[in-house]
Amino acid sequence: MKKEQIQNTEIRIAEVRDRLDVGATGTFLAMISGLGEGNQIIYYVSPYGSGAKAGFIGVPELGTKILVCKPAGSNEWYYMGSTFAPEERQEDESPSSPPFSRVDPNINKVSGVPSKVILHGNNGQGLEISDEQDGKTTNNIKTELLSANKKRITLHDSPGIDAITLDSGNNASITLTQDPRDNPQKNAASIEIDCNGPQLHVCRESDMELLVLGGGRELNIRNKANGVAWGGVAGVPDAKLPTAGNVNIQSDRGDVNIFSKSPYTGRIFIETLNSLGQRQLIKIGTAGADGSIVLQANSIVLDATGAGGTIDLNAPAGVFINGGLGGVHTTTEGLVQTQAQAGVNIDPGGGVVNLAGGSQAVPNSPRYVENVNPTDIYKLDDYAGLGVI
Repeated sequence: MKKEQIQNTEIRIAEVRDRLDVGATGTFLAMISGLGEGNQIIYYVSPYGSGAKAGFIGVPELGTKILVCKPAGSNEWYYMGSTFAPEERQEDESPSSPPFSRVDPNINKVSGVPSKVILHGNNGQGLEISDEQDGKTTNNIKTELLSANKKRITLHDSPGIDAITLDSGNNASITLTQDPRDNPQKNAASIEIDCNGPQLHVCRESDMELLVLGGGRELNIRNKANGVAWGGVAGVPDAKLPTAGNVNIQSDRGDVNIFSKSPYTGRIFIETLNSLGQRQLIKIGTAGADGSIVLQANSIVLDATGAGGTIDLNAPAGVFINGGLGGVHTTTEGLVQTQAQAGVNIDPGGGVVNLAGGSQAVPNSPRYVENVNPTDIYKLDDYAGLGVI
């Protein structure tokens, strides 16, 4: 641009008066200082634009003090930028806010000078790039996308956070950490989903898997709800109140499988753990007329040696016990009672039936001794894993 063109370029202060025509022609009306009371057409100018759909648009609001220019050789006025001049107020109104504080009251809080790059709408939604640091306690390096009612996506590089967070603004968030070294409560390379409301994971046309691979540790599923939030009293169950604390696994069309494929010690524990619990029950059942329950192993132990313990076998179609070559052994400190409406048959085969004295002691189950051995894998209360507490 030649020197005389620069000298002939006019730059003036103006005030935005009308924005209605912006969407059609890219212009708005402003009253330009020194040109009387009439409004002038101002052509909007952007830091970036194209002949297609690309562009950056941020038209100033009504009443905003702006700078406009009329280039040499042109009769049009062009928008240069907003001045952030104090807003005009009547004498009975409160003083206007400092220019930058209208956008963010804390923009100078940490170091005394603006330490953020901000693009905000009138309702607070927008983009913030923060470089807040004081070299002591504050290290707020982040890029954040905000909505008007506090939804936000945050890329935080401060050592104590070092994560990407998706936050609904209503106690529902997803956090992906990188390496928060200064925070012992957070792990590196982790994903944390936290919410007050329900979580729903849906797969419509394929599989859903939870995997812990070779370098990992455990897979834990635990319900710590006490029912208080639903009208209950912690630790006091009541059938009239909504249930809480349950863990439910159900298949509507197929099997429910629980396997251990360990090449070493593979065990499956199903047990109620609270010794103070009341009416504890483990039920394994089938509802179909031809349903069956099969316990299959090299050794099966039924142990009801607790106070008042009993074992009941009740089968309308018969109870069949086959001891094979090891025989069938029964011992008790009380009576042995057998009752049958149609009679009792005892067939010793080639052996002897002893009805009194002289019979040898009846042994316990060979596996029962191993079950109470503290060093044996069959010890009944020997749980492994961090998830059992």
